[in-house]
Amino acid sequence: MESVCYGMIHGDKATCLEGFSPEMLAKIGDQFEKAAENAKADDKAEFRVLDRKSLSDDEMVLTLYMTSINANGESAGRSEQTVFDRINGEWKITDKHPPAD
Repeated sequence: MESVCYGMIHGDKATCLEGFSPEMLAKIGDQFEKAAENAKADDKAEFRVLDRKSLSDDEMVLTLYMTSINANGESAGRSEQTVFDRINGEWKITDKHPPAD
């Protein structure tokens, strides 16, 4: 997740996209430029991992809390659960829905 955010903020498309599963790449590849522009403009944004739940040796759910700063300088935060798969030894963001608890 850290590498994805770093790549986005610094306009390093290759680094950013390495963090996504092949299925996600097909969906987001064309959206990188707009997302990178937003990330550069929001240089005070941050993320934190609030929770990690292992579903198997090769699948986990992270609960991420992300903040951003709006045009008025106000901070807004949200949390979401993201499913990661281990693919060839590396964790990748997927488009899978987390299981219901």
